[in-house]
Amino acid sequence: MDNKETNKFRDTFNNMLNNEPEVLKEFINLTFEEYNESQDFNELLCSLKYITLAKGGIEFLSKKTGLSRQTIHNMFKKDSNPKLNTFFSVLNALDLDIKLELKKKPYQKQNTGAIQIANI
Repeated sequence: MDNKETNKFRDTFNNMLNNEPEVLKEFINLTFEEYNESQDFNELLCSLKYITLAKGGIEFLSKKTGLSRQTIHNMFKKDSNPKLNTFFSVLNALDLDIKLELKKKPYQKQNTGAIQIANI
């Protein structure tokens, strides 16, 4: 893909993230699903950076969060480890929210009320 095609793709993608809430919702849900599988925090931050750029960039995010541009820039660096309150400030500024759920267990012991005796 040449530069012109790359710019066209980026512009189209940014437009979709800004103007089509279902696209943004699907993108961020897929991002977190992939994170749950891979545990690759860098990839999760990379996706947040794409959303940030689509919404107006680091300067926009700095104004909306009250965080310095350097703090936000550092957050998006490879192998960064942002503070939890920084991470949530960025999510909030991007109009994103996290819902926590209990993980589904593959096996759950049922309580039958019966006393079990071990065989020796």
